[in-house]
Parts: sequence; structure tokens; C-alpha cells
Amino acid sequence: QQAGGGMTYRTNPTTGDCVSLLGFGMMRLPSVRRNDTEEIDQQQVNELVDYAIAHGVNYFDTSPAYCRGFSERATGTALARYPRQSYYIATKLSNFSPATWSREASMEMYRNSFRELRTDYIDYLLLHGIGMGSDGMKEFEARYIDNGMLDFLLAEREAGRIRNLGFSYHGDIRVFDRMLSEHDRYKWDFVQIQLNYLDWRYAKQINERNTNAEYLYGELEKRGIPAVIMEPLLGGRLSNVPNNIVARLKQREPERSIASWAFRFAGSFPGVLTVLSGMTRMEHLQDNLATYCPLDALTDEEIAQLNGEIGESLTDEELSEMFSNGKTVQDMYAASADGTATINVIFEDMGVLYGAALDEDAYINLVMPTLEDALMQAGMSDIQVEAGSMEFAGADHSTLRVTSTISEIPVYELMVCVKEGNYMGVITL
Repeated sequence: QQAGGGMTYRTNPTTGDCVSLLGFGMMRLPSVRRNDTEEIDQQQVNELVDYAIAHGVNYFDTSPAYCRGFSERATGTALARYPRQSYYIATKLSNFSPATWSREASMEMYRNSFRELRTDYIDYLLLHGIGMGSDGMKEFEARYIDNGMLDFLLAEREAGRIRNLGFSYHGDIRVFDRMLSEHDRYKWDFVQIQLNYLDWRYAKQINERNTNAEYLYGELEKRGIPAVIMEPLLGGRLSNVPNNIVARLKQREPERSIASWAFRFAGSFPGVLTVLSGMTRMEHLQDNLATYCPLDALTDEEIAQLNGEIGESLTDEELSEMFSNGKTVQDMYAASADGTATINVIFEDMGVLYGAALDEDAYINLVMPTLEDALMQAGMSDIQVEAGSMEFAGADHSTLRVTSTISEIPVYELMVCVKEGNYMGVITL
């Protein structure tokens, strides 16, 4: 559906919601420095939301874990200026830390989302990141089954406080398959998956732990479950692909940007409800609106050709090499005499594709899903990981702030990313 030649919309078969094909991801928001503290710039957030709504965007995706815990508040503040029925809020039960696995802690996180978002109902509520962790099945059960939270959320949907209930999938395919095998019981209203033209058939060749998006989408389509799409640009990497692929795409449509092919691919499948994009700057939002207002969908033949061109252009070895995490070329470490303060500096050669396409924000987005597992394996607990930015060495840089405990001792880490050419420096304090 298209509104006057503008935004393309898709209809949710369960509720009849008319959802904009472009969804606004609120994971990283513009920030401003006040009193030596990095804060969300609410004025800029409001301006972005105003522009998005004026151009037909009505789906806003947030989480208690985003923006150091302040994304929901900023999202709620921006949206509360509009009639409640004019937009859809998606948020998540982001109980990643074992400290939040109890029923009481999970319930408090859920209820706090209503307060922060200034609403008495959630349009789209997700179990966040099922399949993540060193043992995805065990963590899923601890977060949602053993504590009775999934049963509670089903009751909340029945009561109307949740309009659509779903989950976002990362990692262990056994958990994804289990969730869909129990669809008759849970009646999932939607599922969020990673889908783009590389992950469609080549995800497993890039990383053995991954699952091809063709399988994930196909399983949802069989059951008539709408798909919400994350990572349409694969962390920004599909905006700058190898020259031989650029040449083929430009030969077919010289006027189109390389990134637009990725967004068109993600939006062209009829079972896709919305495609999420994080948009911290107005130019990001405007570029994405140009693709979806309206969508010029790829035909089945074009989709097949695009997949064929990727397969013909890249060998398995080239895929693995291009999407490797780079090689550490320098690793320096120092500690204070009493051992209470440390600094670690790592420089990585990101390789040709990562070096060209991966900016600091995309690097942070790549690191976040695996960092908690690594810290837990190092013996840390009560882990909280928050993305942000700060002024460092005279310029703004992307950061990760990590709080945790080890042997009941609180630990605070600040990771600052500094990119130069094909190299990424990570300074950990």
C-alpha cells in the first residue's frame, strides 16, 4: 500500500495495523555533552521524529538496553507529542543480565517500559535476543520460561496491554526452531530477524554460527508470521561492496546508490512488515525515505540475479576474508601500581571491506552482541553494556560503557573506538 505516492505500508494480518515499511530504530540517538556528561539530545531526537512522522514513518523500535538505558525515555518524550493511535511502539524485555532473570526483576523492567514510554499499552513487545549466549537454549529458558515471564506476557496480550507479541532472534538456531515449533501454542504475531542480500544465502559461509536468512524468512512465511527486519545494510557494510559487484549494479541502474539495493532487497519480500534502520542524522533519515517513499520493489528475477551475482563474484574464501574481524596489529597494556586502574590499546587491521565500510558506530554494533558472553566467560557477572559517544583526543568517538562485578568487586570499563583508514583502535580504560 502507498499513501499518495509516498511511504509504502504493509498490513499486519493479526491486528490490521498499517505499518510503514521503514521503521525507525532508536538504538543510537544523537547526543550532546553537558557538564562533562554525554546525554541524548532530545531536541534533535524530536526533530528526527517530527520529520519521520511527517513523511509517513509510524513504527518506532526501542529497548530498555539502548542508549545507556535512556532510549525509551527519549522515544516516549518525542512521541507523546502526537496522538497515541498515530504511531506504533516496539520495545523489548531486554533481561540479558542474570541479575534480571528473576520474575520480580523482569516484571519491573517490563512495567518501567510503560512509564518511560508514557503509554498504557505496547504495540509490539519482543523477547529480546533469543538464542544469544554461550548456551542459547539454557539462557532462553532462564529468562522467559523458568520465571514464568512468557506465560505472564501471554496474559498481558490477552488483556490488551500488549497488542502484538514476538521475539528477536540471534545465534542458536535450535531456539528459533523451538519457538516456531510451538507457534500453535504461543501464536507469535511477528518475529524480528537479520535479513540482507549477503545473509540471504551466505550467512553460514561468513560465520558457521550464523543461519541463512532464506531459511529464517522461509520458516516465518510458511506460518504466515510477519517478519521485522534488522541489519538490512549488515552494519553498514553493504553500502560499500567490492568493485566488481559495484560495477554490475551500476551497469544495471547507474542512478541508484549501492546502499539502496540493500534496502530494496530487504523490503521486497511480501512477508516483511517493516525494515528497521538506525538514523542518528537527518541525512540518514532522508536517504532511507527516498528508498521507501515509495518502494520500487525488486522483482523475483532481480532478487535471483542479485543473489547469483554475489555467488558468481565471491568465493567462499573471499567471503570469509572480507567479513573477518580483522587482524590485531598492535596490543598494548599498562596498569597502575596498585592494579586498580588499567589501560589497554588494540589496533586492528579491518581488511579491505570492513576498512572501507565499517565506521565506529557499526563496529560498536558488531561487538555488542558478543561482548557480554566474552565477559561472562572471563568470570564477570551483573554485566550491563551501553553504547554511546564522547569527546576523546579532540573529536567525538563511539564508545561502549561496561559495568560488571567480579568476585563481588564492581568493575567499570570504558571502550573508545578511533578509526583511521582501514584501522580501528580500541582504547579500554
